[in-house]
Amino acid sequence: MEQPPQSVEEFVTWVLDQDPSLKGMDSRVRSELEADYVEELDTKVTRALVDAVPEELLADVEQLLDHGSMPEIQAWITHRVPNVNMIILQILTQFKEEYLSA
Repeated sequence: MEQPPQSVEEFVTWVLDQDPSLKGMDSRVRSELEADYVEELDTKVTRALVDAVPEELLADVEQLLDHGSMPEIQAWITHRVPNVNMIILQILTQFKEEYLSA
């Protein structure tokens, strides 16, 4: 059995592999398409996680977003935002459903 996608990049590749209309697509065009979708999903996930930050911590997360590194931001959110994995799962599932039903 194949291991499920472990990153946004792997997830996007997995979803696009399910689209028969992309079979035989030029590899450079496919790579650009994947990069666009990865960027879109990263933005959606980040927005959803920031939106889930408790109101009393908004000033802290804004300062961290301005001055922190990505690992620091991820660790901060993981420890302070409830249901991080559920939020990410919802965004990824929504992308898959919207993409494959289009």
